[in-house]
Parts: sequence; structure tokens; C-alpha cells
Amino acid sequence: MSSKIIFKKFSLYDNNKEEIGAVTLEHLWADVFGLRIKRTEKATLAIQWQSAFKEALLQAHIFNARQVVFRLIKDKDSEGIGRLLPGLGFEKKNERVEYKKPIDELPGDGDSPIIWKSAAELYWSHQEIANTLKLVATGDPDTDPQEDPLLFIQDFLADPVLTSGLECIHIGFIENEVAALTVVQINTKNGWSRISYMGIAPRFRNKNFGQWVHRYSFKQMKIQGGILYHGGTTTTNKPMIHLFEKHGCNLFCEMQEWIYFLKRDQS
Repeated sequence: MSSKIIFKKFSLYDNNKEEIGAVTLEHLWADVFGLRIKRTEKATLAIQWQSAFKEALLQAHIFNARQVVFRLIKDKDSEGIGRLLPGLGFEKKNERVEYKKPIDELPGDGDSPIIWKSAAELYWSHQEIANTLKLVATGDPDTDPQEDPLLFIQDFLADPVLTSGLECIHIGFIENEVAALTVVQINTKNGWSRISYMGIAPRFRNKNFGQWVHRYSFKQMKIQGGILYHGGTTTTNKPMIHLFEKHGCNLFCEMQEWIYFLKRDQS
């Protein structure tokens, strides 16, 4: 299955049969799925949302998913949905902050001490990329150490909406040693851009290299034709939050990340 393709939409209707909200199930990567919601002021009854979430989770079972991820934007109308989630079987993973910034207002990477090569330039195999991801993700509170990195990188390698492939995966070297990794993907239709993953090998942390990884990623967005940078991290990742603030990114929302674990069909 291709990533980012919407599989099923479950709508909420009022008494006049007009749509007032929706829960959409979509494939993210490997056997991980995500939920998105569309809300209106009329979608206020918890029972309406409960029914739609249950239908979406049932569909996830049919697709033999392992996890369903849901990010709930925190606002005045989110508390009711948040109270529903534990009863549906969701577990709260973390709190997140999200940032945006026009790419032409982001700093360049002049004087960087890091030498960069794409995975394409290095002729790296998927396994070599996965091994590097595992190295730089060591200790990351936002990743599951039990997850197979080879499955995780599939979203970087093939995506029907965002740029993808070996050219989007970049490895940073310091004195010929792997020091960092960044994956930059954009939507070429509207210029929406993200750093799908960035990390620094443990030996090179706490040495101010993070700013150069971030800035090199901005450079790649510009090369790919990006217009708007959208990034986020957990509220516990203080170094990354510092980078967003250092580079003038604007906080635009806070959210909760919830996970639903499914029992797999072994047949």
C-alpha cells in the first residue's frame, strides 16, 4: 500500500443529513495508520465522535494495522474528544508543539562544519540508511526503539504526495565519520515542506551541531522549491524547541499524540 493515501472517511451528520465533521483513516508507513478529524461548531456531541472513531478503528483492524496514531490539536473544543480516547483504547504518547516559517525567511548553512552527501551520492542500500537512522535515533523520545527502522524509512523512499527517494535522504559527516542524518520532503504542488526526520549520532551531541543540521535542511527545502516549512517535536525535546526558536520559527499549535495498538491478524 502506498503511504499518504486516504483509505476511508467516516462522516458525522446532523438531523438534516449535512456533514458536520469527519474522521479519516489513512496509511502512514508500513503497518502504521493515522486518523485525522475535521470539526465544525455543530459537531459537539461526544457520541457522534465515538461512533466515527469506532468505525475507523474497525477499518484499521480490517487492514491488519499494528498501530493507529492520532494527533489532537488542543483548543477550546478538543477536551471532549480527548476524554473519549482512553475509553476507546487509545494511550496518550506525548504532548507536541508545531511550528511554521516561510522558507525564504530561514537562515542559510554557510560555515557549516558538516560535510553532506545524499544516500544517492553514497550509493547506500536501504539497510545502510536504516542502520544510520537507528544510530541517530538513539535516545529519541519520539521514536519506538522496538520499531524496525527498515520499515520506518519506507515513507522516505516512496511517497505519492511528497518528494521522496535516496536524493531526499542526507547523511552528514565530520572527519569522515557519520555524524547526522536529515530527510527533507516537500509537496511540489504547494511548496509545503517538512523535515521527516533529523538526528545526530550520540558521539556528536551537545556540541552545537544541531543548528547546522537544521540549516542544511532549510537549504534542501529551497533547492526542492519549498515555500513553507512545517515542523514539530515533543514538548520534552528542549534542544529541538531551542532550534525552532533560534531560527525564528513561529509556534502555531499545541497537540496531543495518542496511539491505539491493535492485535494483529496472524492468519
